[in-house]
Amino acid sequence: MRRPNVLLITTDQQRFDTIRAAGNEHVHTPNLDALAASGTMFTHACCNSPVCMPSRQSFLSGQQPWALNRTANGQEMPADVPCVQHLLGGIGYHTAQIGKLHFTNIEPRDRGEIHPRYGFDTMILAEHNTPGFRDQYDLWVDEHEPGASEKARDLGAEAYWDAEQFQHPYEQFNGSMPLLFQADESLTLTSMVVDEARDFVARGHASPWFAHVGIFAPHNPFNPPRRFAEIYDPDALPDPVMNEAERAATKLTDADWRASKAHYYGHVSEIDEQVGRLLRGLEASGQRDNTVVIFMSDHGDHNGDHGRGGKGAPGWDACLRVPLIFSWPGRIAAGQRRPEVVELVDLVPTILDLCVCQAPPCVQGRSLRAMLEGGADDRGKDDAFWQIGQPNGAQWFGVRDAAHKLCVNNAGERLLYDLRADPHELNDVSDDPAYAGVRAAMTERLLQRVFDARSHVPRFQPYW
Repeated sequence: MRRPNVLLITTDQQRFDTIRAAGNEHVHTPNLDALAASGTMFTHACCNSPVCMPSRQSFLSGQQPWALNRTANGQEMPADVPCVQHLLGGIGYHTAQIGKLHFTNIEPRDRGEIHPRYGFDTMILAEHNTPGFRDQYDLWVDEHEPGASEKARDLGAEAYWDAEQFQHPYEQFNGSMPLLFQADESLTLTSMVVDEARDFVARGHASPWFAHVGIFAPHNPFNPPRRFAEIYDPDALPDPVMNEAERAATKLTDADWRASKAHYYGHVSEIDEQVGRLLRGLEASGQRDNTVVIFMSDHGDHNGDHGRGGKGAPGWDACLRVPLIFSWPGRIAAGQRRPEVVELVDLVPTILDLCVCQAPPCVQGRSLRAMLEGGADDRGKDDAFWQIGQPNGAQWFGVRDAAHKLCVNNAGERLLYDLRADPHELNDVSDDPAYAGVRAAMTERLLQRVFDARSHVPRFQPYW
C-alpha cells in the first residue's frame, strides 16, 4: 500500500477552547467542526513549552525542549537535529514547509541572510505579520496588489495596551488591542499561506508528501479583517476568569478583554474558513482518502484569564492546552473525542507510525495510533510535562494529569491546582495541609519527568 500523505496544519497561539466542536458555543468554526467529526479530537492535548520556538522545535523533533537545550524564544534550532521531515524524507517523501516554521530568529532573515533548509525539499517561509520585517509574504502581497505590503503590515494603531502589569514576564506581551486588518482581506498572511499550500497539493506528486502548513494567526496583534471581527459581539462573550488578587491587580476592564477576545475569535474564524478552502483543494486533487490531516497549535493564549494577555509561564491551561485533531478517512476513527492527557511531543512518533517509518532512539514521545484507531484499552499518558525558561534566569517546570497540576520554578515558587474542583486554576492549594499527599506525589512525578527529559544523552560506544 502506498504510504499516506501528511498535511500538518499548525496555528500559532490558539487556545484549546476555540473550536465549537470542543464545547465553545461562542465561536464560529464550521470547517474545523467538520474536520473533528471526520476524525479524532484530543480534548486534553498539552504542549511541552508554552512559547513558540521551543514548542515548535519540540513537536517537530519529538524531543522535549530540555533535551534540545531550547526552552525560550531566541534559541535557534541546530541544523543537525533529526526532525519528522528528515525521517520521512529518508523513506522517499517529498517534504514541504509553507508558512511559519520559527526554528530561527527573525532579525538575521530581515537582513537577507539565507535560512537553513532543515531537511525540507520545498520551503516557502512566511512567518510574521510584523511592521518593518520583510519576507516572502511582502513579495506575495505586492505581486497581487503593488505597494500594498506596507498596508498589510500596518496595524493602524499601537498594538497593545500600555500597561506594564499585563506584560508577560518572559514574552513581554501586553493585552492586545482590538484592531482591524488594513488591506483587502484576500491579502492576509493566512490567505497567502493557504494559497501556497493549495498550489503545492494541486501539483501532483510521484511520491508521498509531508507538508507543514504554518499559519501565524491567531497570534497577536489581534487585527483580523473586518468581516471576521464583526461576527462577534464583545458583550455576548464571557468575561475572563480571575481570582480576587488577579482582579485587584488588573487595570483593564472585563469589557476591554472581551473586545480583545472578539478580535482573537475573528482570527480563529478566518483560520477556519481558510482551512476549509485548503481541505476542499485537497479533496478536489483526489488525494483526501490517502492523506492524514492534522490540525493543532503550538500553545495557547491567556486571553485575559488571570489578568494577562499573551502566553508563557507558569503553565496555566489557557496556554498549555491546544487543539489537536487527526483525520484519515477509513483509518482513523471518525467522530471520536479522546479525553486522555497527551503531549505534542507525541506528534512525531504518531506520524512515523502512520507512515510506517521507524522512530529513532532520540524520539521521546509515544505513538497515539492505537487511540486514533479507537483502541479502548489505551488510556493515554499518566501526565504531561512542560518547560520554559530564560538562560541563566527564571525557569519553570510543570506536570499535569487529569486531576491535578503542579508548577515550580527555580525561585522557590510552587503552584498546585485541583483541576476537578477548580478547572480555571484560581485557587493555589500548594500550602493546604489537605493536599500534602497530592503535593508529594506530584513532586515525585515531576522529578521523574525531569529525569526522563534529560535521559537522551549520547550513547556509549563499545570501547572508549
